[in-house]
Amino acid sequence: MIAGCVLACTTVAGCTEQAPVADDVEIVVVETPRVREPLPVVVELPPPALVFDTGLWNYDDDHDAYWQSGVSYYDTAVNADSPTLSIFAPGGYLETDARASRGKSADFDEFGIINGYNARMAPVLLIPVRAAQATGTRKMPLSSDTLFLLEAGFVVVEVEVRPGNVMDVAAAIRYLQRNSEILPGDYTAIVLAEHDSLQVDELELAEVDPLELERQGSAVIDLLGYPVTGEYYAQYELPEELTADDVATILNWAKDNIPRKTQNGWVALSVPPEYRMDWVQGRVLDGDVATILEYFCRQFNDRVEEIKYRQSWGYSNKRIVGRPTLSNHASGTAIDLNASLHPAGQSDTFSPEQQREIRAILDDLNGVIRWGADYSRYSDEMHFEINAGASSVAQAAEQIRELPDYVPLGSNGDPIP
Repeated sequence: MIAGCVLACTTVAGCTEQAPVADDVEIVVVETPRVREPLPVVVELPPPALVFDTGLWNYDDDHDAYWQSGVSYYDTAVNADSPTLSIFAPGGYLETDARASRGKSADFDEFGIINGYNARMAPVLLIPVRAAQATGTRKMPLSSDTLFLLEAGFVVVEVEVRPGNVMDVAAAIRYLQRNSEILPGDYTAIVLAEHDSLQVDELELAEVDPLELERQGSAVIDLLGYPVTGEYYAQYELPEELTADDVATILNWAKDNIPRKTQNGWVALSVPPEYRMDWVQGRVLDGDVATILEYFCRQFNDRVEEIKYRQSWGYSNKRIVGRPTLSNHASGTAIDLNASLHPAGQSDTFSPEQQREIRAILDDLNGVIRWGADYSRYSDEMHFEINAGASSVAQAAEQIRELPDYVPLGSNGDPIP
């Protein structure tokens, strides 16, 4: 933990410890400063409502696809007869130790790439259907349309919608955004499908009352306690039956219209970001990202080794070597430190004591920075990158700003020689 900060760990992917479940456990509310309107972080026991269960994926070995169906997107304690959704993800985006047909826990595969997309940046196609038409109710729910889309790199969400109830679509979008940290797909890039069997009026969707949604049991905050927006990226008219050519057209539309993302899901920048760090050549994304990377560099310089300015850098609009994915440097969310001392591909370039200090700093930041030494297939010990979504990053940055020795951005003085 960052000194002076207290956090409660919920049963969400990414936490290494989980509180025991008990019927009579006292709920603990921890007040944590936030950038937006303060909300309590709650240890929700027994299981919190509206949290996607990453341990219940089905796996289709014939088509290399994961799926779950019958997922309630309203709180069933409030809305017992609510409709459900089904979610389908390409097998390349997830990995598990032993794939089976039912009940597998799967995590993001950092090296899984389909058409240049990975698990964090994949476009999400949300298809509203009437309950009787939902393919997710079948024993084998992967239709030919769904398979076409998965092969192109889409995450597909099929949402049961009651007749005339546009509120169901709004609630489903909020459920997905609530779980965006643990679901494959980019939930800032939801494409809402339109087709002849079910038209969703864009104006009606925009006018759905958030208070009424909450009364009906819809998600209103994400897993970190920040409000969900209910916004989607665009609408797209689907033909009644998809062909491979139709999917190629949709994919080209998505690539032309949805902003490019880097490996960690942050928007790629065609020009350097605004914030110039004193620790590295090049720049990084201003605001919360800069706050975190500045804190990390200061701690690294004081506790690990002196940062050599001319051997360290930030933004670069490039791809990951040997892969089609944009490097996280291209979004201003990654830095390399002391490159000549820690060449890519080499391990144990830091002493054991230095490694312990690096781990301690990363722990202070609650996992929002990933170290290149932890890549599963190669080592890049100079490299440190943001490895979380905007909500997690905002939370970590606000904790840093609350520290008594916090140094505001832009007040470091001249670059280190």
